[in-house]
Amino acid sequence: VVTRIETYGAFVALDPPSDGDGNSNHRRYQFKGLVHVSALRPPEEGRVEHPSEIVKVDERVTVLVLEIIPPDGGGGMFKIRLSLAAIDPATDK
Repeated sequence: VVTRIETYGAFVALDPPSDGDGNSNHRRYQFKGLVHVSALRPPEEGRVEHPSEIVKVDERVTVLVLEIIPPDGGGGMFKIRLSLAAIDPATDK
């Protein structure tokens, strides 16, 4: 679900992992990642001037996790890089 839109991209809350029966193993954690403006649609479809052209806050989207970047030093947060452009709209995969 898109939680926030900035000029440089859209922040997306990720569904927590489940045990296969739809039961979340991580209910108390919310994982969020960033879809950079360049990863909102394939390059051949043209440049995105602002993320709001593609997504809206509270919109449910399917994204691909590109990278999980560990925090620098101690106590920081992981950064999660996401892509919407890498998902085939016909299959949502």
